[in-house]
Amino acid sequence: MIDIDIVTLEDGFEYEVIDAFSNKDNDYLVLQKRDDERALCLRKVLKENDEEYMVKLDSDNEFAEIMEIFYKRHRGEDKNEK
Repeated sequence: MIDIDIVTLEDGFEYEVIDAFSNKDNDYLVLQKRDDERALCLRKVLKENDEEYMVKLDSDNEFAEIMEIFYKRHRGEDKNEK
């Protein structure tokens, strides 16, 4: 999977990769805006010709499913740990 810590998305803002996981044969990244820890962004990682790239999720259902997985993975974490 993509091995980076900071990405700049199409909105021009920098995001930090805060989680990466697989679900249903797809890889996902959870990104947090560097200057607003409440702003999360999800991306799917696709591989084509041995090159990986990020795309937006396909649907609201996919978004809801991936957010649920993310929240379950981080349930109980102290918000002030960072």
